[in-house]
Amino acid sequence: LARDARVPFIGLWETGGARIDEGIVALEGLGGILASLNAASGEIPLLAAVFGPCVGGAAMAAAACDFVLMCEEKSGLYMNGPMVISGVENKNIAAADIGGAKVHSSETGLAAFVAADETDLLGHVRLLLDYLPDCMDGFIYPGDSEDDPNRTDANLDNIAADLDSGYAMHEIITSVCDRDSFLEISAGYAGGLITGLARFDGSVTGILANAAPRLDVAMTRKARRLIDLCERFNLPLVTLTDAEGFAISLAEEKNGLIQAGSDLLQAVLAASVPRISVIIGKATGTAYLALSSKTCGADLVYAWPTAEIAIVGADTAAHIIYRQEIAASADPARARGEFVEKYAREIAGPEVAASLGHVDEIIEPAATRPRIISAINMLTQAY
Repeated sequence: LARDARVPFIGLWETGGARIDEGIVALEGLGGILASLNAASGEIPLLAAVFGPCVGGAAMAAAACDFVLMCEEKSGLYMNGPMVISGVENKNIAAADIGGAKVHSSETGLAAFVAADETDLLGHVRLLLDYLPDCMDGFIYPGDSEDDPNRTDANLDNIAADLDSGYAMHEIITSVCDRDSFLEISAGYAGGLITGLARFDGSVTGILANAAPRLDVAMTRKARRLIDLCERFNLPLVTLTDAEGFAISLAEEKNGLIQAGSDLLQAVLAASVPRISVIIGKATGTAYLALSSKTCGADLVYAWPTAEIAIVGADTAAHIIYRQEIAASADPARARGEFVEKYAREIAGPEVAASLGHVDEIIEPAATRPRIISAINMLTQAY
């Protein structure tokens, strides 16, 4: 009925799963629910609000939704119930440690939002619905905004001037979107990558921004979830990039980093929604391709003057390319610094990328918001 009406479907979950005494009848009934959710996926928003324990196939049904919301204390999602897990492990394990809200918000990433209690959980559902269209066709009209679309922010110029000293990506996000409109998704999971929904002059848009310099497996999976969400519901996507590349770690390699990175690239290449990228600092190697490359699907790419776009970082590149000159210098340390600057200016600088057409415009940081809004307006009309 929800599919026919083109409206969201909200599931309120608290169940021990299929009734054992009903046998195959219960299993087939559960299969019908899973099949219906699968058929609706991508057509209408699916929300699962988990109020208590949710076990087995019912947990899978909740996980099949676009968003899973849980309570801090009472909610639980388990493939196998706590008694079964404790029996197999031959030790007493608390239910919360198996599939509580903390586990699914910080370790598995399944829970997009965690509420303080049941009342707050319903409030989260209402809030989230404000950011979602009724169906896959997207919003018919943008929402209203009281924020000036041409608002600039001189603080972004200050952030750019002191970029190497560190900064908070959240500051940039809250500056460029409509005031108080950023809704972060899965804030406790893979914190090195920030994902969420925000409004730009009233238009709901996905935001993807890296807060850590290198992308690991969890971060790439989190990024793909947001891209898939935007694609399902026809939401534009804005990426804010300052990434040195993918994680350098034996553990990450063994954890499937190559496949995760490939999956992320496939997602951005398959995306058909408007994509706008702003390169704030570094955009290095395949992380640049995944987040900001026009050849990999970005419609418009802007760069701050602080942007650095290259295969590897300027320091590494200078050591490789100019190692003989550095070694032959009377002052190798000084020569190394000069060659780092040379590489950053002549090869990795945003002017080089702009001259080749890979960056559409080098913008003043303070003007980032009006540029993004202008791009969204143009691209949504084009699409």
